[in-house]
This record gives sequence, C-alpha cells and structure tokens, in this order.
Amino acid sequence: MNRELLMLIILGEETGHIKEVAQLLERDRSGANVRKLTNDLKGEPRKCKRAVPVRSIRASTDEGRITGIAAPFNSPSVEMMGFVEFIRPGAFADSIRRGDDCIACYNHSDDWILGRTTSGTLRLEERYNGLYCEIDTPKTSWAGDVLELIKRGDISGMSFRFTLDEDRWTDVGGKMKRELLKVTLADVSPVTWPAYPATSVAARALIEKYCPGNTSRDPDILNKRLRLKEKTSGGHNVGDGELDRLRRIIKLKEKMNRY
Repeated sequence: MNRELLMLIILGEETGHIKEVAQLLERDRSGANVRKLTNDLKGEPRKCKRAVPVRSIRASTDEGRITGIAAPFNSPSVEMMGFVEFIRPGAFADSIRRGDDCIACYNHSDDWILGRTTSGTLRLEERYNGLYCEIDTPKTSWAGDVLELIKRGDISGMSFRFTLDEDRWTDVGGKMKRELLKVTLADVSPVTWPAYPATSVAARALIEKYCPGNTSRDPDILNKRLRLKEKTSGGHNVGDGELDRLRRIIKLKEKMNRY
C-alpha cells in the first residue's frame, strides 16, 4: 500500500492535483479509492523538469552552435520524493518522430530562445547514450555571451522539460524505481544552476505522513548541496577564479535584463 500511496502522491504533484490527493487520503485510504484516483490522474498531463548537473554540452563560437547530451539513458537520478528515476532508450523517439515543437532556451526563459525544432535551429536525436541536441544559436550579442560562457565551462549543465506519457514502477528491495518510457519534449536548456525538481510542501507532508522512510533525500536539500558544490572546491573556500566565474554570470544576467 505504501507503494500505491507514493505513486498517487507523485501523480498529484505532477498533475497539479495534490489538494485532491490530500483530501482523499484524509477521508479514505482504501485500495479501491486510491487505485481509482490514480487511474484518473494518469490520464492528466504530467509536466516535469529534470536536470543534468554534469558537464554535458559543448559550444563552438565559430559556428555559433551548442551540442551535447541533454538527457542520459540508464543513469540513476538522485532520490526524488522516495524514488530513483531512469530514462530508458526510446523515451524520446515518438516525440522526435512526430516533430513536436520543442524549444531551446537559456535558463528555461522563453524570452531567450536559442533554437527551435520547428524552425530547424534545434535538432534532436536519440543516440546510444541519450538525447543528443544541436542548437544553432541566433547572431545576437547575448547568445554570443552564452556560447562563450559554455565554451569556458561557466555554464556546463542542461535541464529539460517534458510531459510524461508512459512510465513503469518497480519495487527493488524496498526502494521504488521509476522508468520513463515515453515523454513529449517541450524544452531543452543550458542552465547556470542545474537543479533537481523541487517538491511542494504539501507533497512532502503527505509522503512523510503516509509513506515514512521515503524522504531521506529531499530535492530542496539536494538543490542547496548542488549550489554549495558550485561554490566550493575540495572543501576549500571559494577562490578568485570561482568568484570571477560568478561575476561573469551575474554580468550576463544584468545584460539580459537591459533588453
């Protein structure tokens, strides 16, 4: 039952119906009602965002192009709301084959579009190791700044948004594993701070109450740890080089805000 409740809470979070889930769990946690609401929510769009917090992209300032793996296959995520997630080969195939409208932005901002599949400036393909992307960036000064920061390594991570179409859950030694089997892509973005999806207070409270033992690694805490790793090196204080890196990023943001 713990597994069914966890799945229901996650579905409620991803579909925006966490209040309805909370009301049901307070009123009646019988298996039939839980399964009914779970099946109902599976028919709702599930909008998600995931991060690739490792160096996964490259930039060519001469060609004005960004390339790299936006989503690796068969690589375990951090623990999210009590489960570990894997993206399986074939997850993006249908979305790519349909030619779904997917954009590439800087930091997921629609105001800073770098490329788009429907215009041919963003190209996506599945490779043996994950979702590969090529972005032909616009000939603008701010896009040139993004390219330079990627080339220098100041921006190194990717984050992608999608609607989840099909997944599979299994219990492995008491740990929940989720596999993403089919998704509809919406956005792939080079990002300054790759962050794991934050969990709402309501969802965390429900997991702690009804699924004890599944909140050992809260995504919000992981986000803070990621930022701390960005600001430290080997346990030492931030050096001049890192401070320069942060100043460059801040300068780019200030420049963008003037447009």
